[in-house]
Amino acid sequence: MSFLCGLILLVCLMSFVPSAHANQFTRILNLVAPAHAPQQVASAQGVIVTFTISYNNLMQGESVASAIITTQSSTPLEGGVESNPDSCLLTNQNASCIVRPHSSSGTESMTFVIILPSSQQYNLQAVAGFVNSSQHLIGSTVSSVNFNINVDSNVLLTISVPNSVTSSVDGSNQSSGTVTIPLQPGIHEISVP
Repeated sequence: MSFLCGLILLVCLMSFVPSAHANQFTRILNLVAPAHAPQQVASAQGVIVTFTISYNNLMQGESVASAIITTQSSTPLEGGVESNPDSCLLTNQNASCIVRPHSSSGTESMTFVIILPSSQQYNLQAVAGFVNSSQHLIGSTVSSVNFNINVDSNVLLTISVPNSVTSSVDGSNQSSGTVTIPLQPGIHEISVP
């Protein structure tokens, strides 16, 4: 748990402690997260967020820590996480993970399932960095990427038809081409001639 406290403090204060080793770093690459999620899915099954952590010069006794936090509270979200090729050593039913890779440099692929319980815009941050054998964060190795997920009670329906064709949803004509319509969950009538 101490690595989370260190990670939270570091992100909040952005006061990095110099690393004891040269050329140590983490980078978050290829973050994939939906811009929109229906509330009934986000609060029950969760929303999948994936990214890759590239790391360099991990020293003996150090590990790679990662989490998804809200920028408002800097607290790891409820959920779970898997890492590949190395497994998470610690998971506490939240979106955080410590991995002890087998090599000093490489990549870890992270798959988070985060629970977003209410309809709102979530301002989130993926963070990664090295922790030492005492699970204290090595500040100069921290990287982060901000992203947003909008959770609301609507689902989005996207209809694509040729330009010469019109469609209708619940009796309302839609323009031709591709159109995205927010709908309340339930049964709807879609017509395409």
